[in-house]
Amino acid sequence: FAGSFFGSSGKTLSSGELEERACRQDCPGILSHPQEVFLLGCNTAATRAADHRSPEEYLEVLREDGIALASAERIVEARYGALGTSFRSRMQRIFAGVPHLYGFDSVAPSGASLAGPLDAYLEELTELGEPGSTAERLPSAAPNRRLARRLRHTTFVEFPGMAEGGEASVVRQRICSLHDQERPPTERVEVVEEMVNGDDLLAYLPTIERFFDAHPPWSLPGAEAALARLAGAREARGRVLERLRGLRAPILRTELARLAARLGWIERPRYEAIARSAATRLLAPGMGPEERNAVCGLAAELGDLGLRESEFDAAALASSEAARALLCLEPRDPGLRGRMAHALDDSSWRVRARALETFARLGVTPPGRDPLRLLAQDASPEVRVQAARGLGQSSQPEPVIVTGLFRALRDPDGPVRAEAAHSLGRLAPSDPAVAAALARALGDGDWRVQFAAAAALGEILPQDPEVKLALDDALHATSWFVRYKVAETMRKLGTEGPGAERTSSEGRAGEDDGPAEG
Repeated sequence: FAGSFFGSSGKTLSSGELEERACRQDCPGILSHPQEVFLLGCNTAATRAADHRSPEEYLEVLREDGIALASAERIVEARYGALGTSFRSRMQRIFAGVPHLYGFDSVAPSGASLAGPLDAYLEELTELGEPGSTAERLPSAAPNRRLARRLRHTTFVEFPGMAEGGEASVVRQRICSLHDQERPPTERVEVVEEMVNGDDLLAYLPTIERFFDAHPPWSLPGAEAALARLAGAREARGRVLERLRGLRAPILRTELARLAARLGWIERPRYEAIARSAATRLLAPGMGPEERNAVCGLAAELGDLGLRESEFDAAALASSEAARALLCLEPRDPGLRGRMAHALDDSSWRVRARALETFARLGVTPPGRDPLRLLAQDASPEVRVQAARGLGQSSQPEPVIVTGLFRALRDPDGPVRAEAAHSLGRLAPSDPAVAAALARALGDGDWRVQFAAAAALGEILPQDPEVKLALDDALHATSWFVRYKVAETMRKLGTEGPGAERTSSEGRAGEDDGPAEG
């Protein structure tokens, strides 16, 4: 759907990647050897020709189906617009040489609606006693009339994969030249020149964008002359800028503006202004994963774009997708940073952990959220680790934070206890209770906790005799890694225990009891 295959697994496969694979011929079994390919989705066989809906009506249908505005605009542009080639042409290139491709040139039936006709079609073949091989029951040139009859009340279309020779073959050859990993990138820039100077430039633009995403101009030494010629291609520049002005879809608009900036057709500030405008449109009520990924892509390249909370209404920033996008942006604006806190309620532990890590790295306390609660209650140990780490960033620790970290020293997961020990060493170097708690942690059964406790005591440097005795006992820990850190801490304290000298000199030599990592 809309140029990408997807399903309940949550994974997607774009037709752009399929086209690359087809060009490289590294998946020949699925892409070039089948006798039939079923493309059972809306518009999989669509041409640029109009169907019973206008682009405006199609946009409205997509919006009614719950698709975010920015994604819906991209889908409509891909279906009816001038950039790239039609869905049918792309499928013909991907499955070149395959004799029977089946798809729909407009609205497709749902999976539930298709199940009956497809079952009946396969049953009919069985009843006729036809051999199971498609090659035997379908002559290469004959259309599949049985399937067409079963789907006659739909927008079903059958068409062949691209054959060798002809204009379409030239298009495929050029596109495949850009995807040819064996060909030096500098030679592929010359192929871009051919595309840019031809009449069908707009058809090639998505492929050119994909090439320069993988090979930015600064990474192409030796291609300076060709890139200079591209920058001076006035006619092509004019056509691209005219299309850029007419594009509404913010995702496609930023992609085209990025390409124009890379080729020297627009100045960097103009590209950044277009990207900033797109980000404000993408961070909108109902935004989905595609919009979030687009924002994250912009953030990786351009930073936070100087966005401010006052530019958005409250509903636009209240969703989990918006919070994830803001985590990518890491905005400087305090209001937007506060909105990142919505990510702490995300259903994914990875997002909650990343949110806590981001707040800790930025030195920001999540407004309206209590990391202590996450430290005590979150089901994910990874989130509890980040909560303990975040609490250790406090500039003025309150007693309740130290108490929470004390409790975390009894967490069932070793990495959480280790992070709590690290944080206690950063937060309360003058608190005797902290030193005593870290001394007890030296006897933990997890080497990571023992190591963290010894390192924290090396920062606090307590003079308590009980702590020094605990350090001396820890010189007999199973892990050499822990023993070495304990000896280092004791030297800082100026009280080397009886085993310290031996521990410092033996290192790893002859031992097989250290941690697997460190």
